[in-house]
Amino acid sequence: MEPLSRRQQEVLTTINNHLSQQGRSPSVREIADLLGLTGTLPVVQHLNALERKGYIRREGTRSPAIAVLAEGTVWKQECLPGVDWNHCYFQLPVVEQTEPGMQEPDPEDTVEQVSLDHFGRMSGARFMLKVLGDAMRGAGINEGDLALVRPSSRDTTNGDIVVVWLNGETMVRRCLHEQGFIRLQPENPCFDPVFVRHGAPGFHIIGIVTAIFRRQQSTTPC
Repeated sequence: MEPLSRRQQEVLTTINNHLSQQGRSPSVREIADLLGLTGTLPVVQHLNALERKGYIRREGTRSPAIAVLAEGTVWKQECLPGVDWNHCYFQLPVVEQTEPGMQEPDPEDTVEQVSLDHFGRMSGARFMLKVLGDAMRGAGINEGDLALVRPSSRDTTNGDIVVVWLNGETMVRRCLHEQGFIRLQPENPCFDPVFVRHGAPGFHIIGIVTAIFRRQQSTTPC
């Protein structure tokens, strides 16, 4: 989460104290009064910043309730009555590096967990890879994106985008089968293709990329 200014932290502390003492979130006017402010506009601006940074969530429109979010909260779709949450959603680990034969990452190699719906389960994916670099920019895959990976060491179709381990380096490339070789094709003219033989030492196909997830960037209104 982004750090808070001193005043934003004071607003967040005021909300927390009011929730614990009164059992409900304070109104904008109540926050202003508790902080000794004469107007409510500064409070609204601080609440907007807190929500943008992921510390609170406001629900409703006319008199919105404020929910304080724990640090590191993963956003998920709201659980509806009658929906079996445990079977509709599941978590996948996110890694930044892979290793030969990898099916599921070790907990110590996991940098975070991401909640996915039934689509992710149907894809056969077992983990997500945080993309480093922009070698696949032309395919719409940018640095920092999360690639949904279905482990597969051999079953690849010509043109699949795959995650490979090559001499200790993890990379995402398009897999093109040629006579006796695999061409690992980037989608950025600044990068050169890599040619490797089938079964070459130091080369392993980790899995097939089935989807790309991109974090929505917060924007500040003009």
